[in-house]
Amino acid sequence: MAGAASRPETLALLDFGSHAARLLYVRIRPGHGYRVLDEMRVPTRLALGGRRLLPARAVRETLGAARRFLGRHKGAQRTVVVATAAVRDARNSETLLAPLRERPATDVRVLSWHEEARLGARAALAWGARRDATIVDLGGGSLQVSQVRDGHIVPLVSVPLGVVRTSSRFLRHDPPLGRQIARLQRVVVDQLKDVLSSCDGPLVGLGGTVRALSRMSAALDGRRTRSALSFSAICALRRLVAALSRRRRRQLPGLKAHRVDTIVAGAVILEMVMALGRYDSLHVCPHGVRHGVLLEAALGRETAR
Repeated sequence: MAGAASRPETLALLDFGSHAARLLYVRIRPGHGYRVLDEMRVPTRLALGGRRLLPARAVRETLGAARRFLGRHKGAQRTVVVATAAVRDARNSETLLAPLRERPATDVRVLSWHEEARLGARAALAWGARRDATIVDLGGGSLQVSQVRDGHIVPLVSVPLGVVRTSSRFLRHDPPLGRQIARLQRVVVDQLKDVLSSCDGPLVGLGGTVRALSRMSAALDGRRTRSALSFSAICALRRLVAALSRRRRRQLPGLKAHRVDTIVAGAVILEMVMALGRYDSLHVCPHGVRHGVLLEAALGRETAR
């Protein structure tokens, strides 16, 4: 039995985030690691629904993408579905999850905020974050803050400050008005000042918005990528994107089309996070919750302290 447990297996991972769905076909080597063989991203915007409801269109598009991807990879020995804030908070989450629960060899997990924070932080540690650090995971529906102390993960808080939710709630003009940005800044301060004032260690950022700002900053300097963003660079990017309409933002180097309408909120939130914690720089982690799930599948579960 021990030999069977250590055999490689193929896994289909469906990560239903609040901004987009990430679909991965992976070879798992128990005790060693994993290798991504195929990956697809679908910008479904599950977090756009009001009254704690998933938008019907987003549900259809997410299920359609899942069916196409699973049809392409019928050889997967098992399927794992993970869902985060938008699905966790939705009253109609089963419209999305029920059809997948009916599939054989499929494990459907709606992550608690604590699990979401832990898995993101675990991915950051595996990537190379220091054993003492503050981890901020900014998604479409929520923002998680974790503290890593001597390699132990301590999830601290989850707040509904994802870029899809805050864009639709606060930044309704194009470009956003100054008073709208000021209101979002006040909300970030109210919800995070007590947490960030007690954090220490370098700041590590996860999520597509962090990576997008990194690409933009690098592109403005004629580079391909940037491993860290200074506070002054974040401030400059926030001023730039907030002053432009969506149409003009589309012309900015390094900014992909699906981020045009959420990048202002993301820049505002990260600027305030750095200001509240008095961080001079933000280290850009290319990994996220899905990588934490794959590490768990390959290497076993690590519990947060």
